[in-house]
Amino acid sequence: MKRTLFLITLILVWTGFVSAGELKVQIPVEDYTKIESRLKALENENSRLKQEVRSLENSAGTIPAPAQTTDNSQANDELRSRLSALEKENDQLRQEVRSLQTAEAAAPTSDSDIEARLAALESENISLNQKIKSYKDSGVRVLDNDRRTARQVFRDMRSK
Repeated sequence: MKRTLFLITLILVWTGFVSAGELKVQIPVEDYTKIESRLKALENENSRLKQEVRSLENSAGTIPAPAQTTDNSQANDELRSRLSALEKENDQLRQEVRSLQTAEAAAPTSDSDIEARLAALESENISLNQKIKSYKDSGVRVLDNDRRTARQVFRDMRSK
């Protein structure tokens, strides 16, 4: 089994289908789910804070100028700073999730994944070879039916 896996890996690396670095990547699924759940929680809190900031800004616009206190503006400033910090963390988590998703897509996690990819590629190659053969056959038939001389073909191509 190890020899087969080594042979498959060697073929994949040799053909350039997969780089050796991609084969070494191990993706901890638990970390991915933790990051994704943290990302969703941050997005929810982010949207809630944005709504709160909007409502405070709207209420600040309706309050008469003398009644407006510095506490309200300080609360707005605190919420804005907290919101910007959460947005930065949110962006970092999104980047981590994207990198994990690309690494997960690039590196198969087990022998069965590699075998499934190989089987899919083999079947796709077979169907592509059949298409190429049918295209060549139809092209040969078209050329067999074409009774023009080379000079006529060249003249027709230049006129288009």
